[in-house]
Amino acid sequence: EIGGFREIKDFEWDIAMVPKGKVKRMIYGGADPTGISPFTEHKEEAWEFLKYLLSEKRGMLLMTGRVPANKKVAFSDAYLQPDLPVQREYLKRTGV
Repeated sequence: EIGGFREIKDFEWDIAMVPKGKVKRMIYGGADPTGISPFTEHKEEAWEFLKYLLSEKRGMLLMTGRVPANKKVAFSDAYLQPDLPVQREYLKRTGV
């Protein structure tokens, strides 16, 4: 969680690529997968809820240090904070 680092006073930090060496790059990462069961009796409601979960509006509400699932939010000026130039460059270069 990146968000907590912003709260630490007098602590400079940023994001960078994992160094490449003899062993391939490896980092921990995860996702919060969401889907609709084929057995649901409420397919329309589930679809509307899933669209909301992936919406730009919700993405802006969740910018707490994770990379947003909505690319428009992930590449917005609100998420790519000007005081973290390496983060901005990394995300733009990788197209995460």
